[in-house]
Amino acid sequence: ACSRAPVYRYYYYYFDWQITYGSPCGRTVVPVTIRQPITGGFTITPGEYDIVVDEYAQFTDLTSNSFFWNWDFGDGYGSNEQNPKHTYSDFIRPYNVVLVVSGEGMACSDTVSTVYSVISGASAEPFPNPGNGIYRIDLGLIRSKDVMVNLYAANGKRIIDGWKGTFTSTFLELDLTERSAGIYIVSIYYNEKEVTKRIVHTGN
Repeated sequence: ACSRAPVYRYYYYYFDWQITYGSPCGRTVVPVTIRQPITGGFTITPGEYDIVVDEYAQFTDLTSNSFFWNWDFGDGYGSNEQNPKHTYSDFIRPYNVVLVVSGEGMACSDTVSTVYSVISGASAEPFPNPGNGIYRIDLGLIRSKDVMVNLYAANGKRIIDGWKGTFTSTFLELDLTERSAGIYIVSIYYNEKEVTKRIVHTGN
């Protein structure tokens, strides 16, 4: 006769196991694959993204035994690469970055997130300045704003008179490629303030 003392153990996961016995004391070997849970993690370099200075943000997966990745950069874009790069070109603001990472066979997954700040250090300075025609001015907008622009030549002649628009980007772009070389003054009205900047146009 066969006898077996009861063994009590605690298991923290549920498994659907079926064991078949060929005889009262015999047994059939049943191969079982146990997939360990994974814990997601990642880093972002640089620590905060300067929309004027930084070319891209580097996202690095720190998860052990990860096989599948689903990144959400928070600005409507994403990636399925393990360690993607991404360029932020929208408004300066915090973005919620989410990574859904899965193990082999998609059996186990984890979701991790962090808030990533996109900033601007330009302070409404035209760049490049001096330049040969195309100038970008970072207005540091955090949401859509109404903007009015006046442009003057060095002799005081008004070239652009009260141009108005609603901006959906943090950058104002001025095109002086059809203008002669010289010094120009741009006045920008937004956020209930006026910013006046000097632009040096070197010509084409």
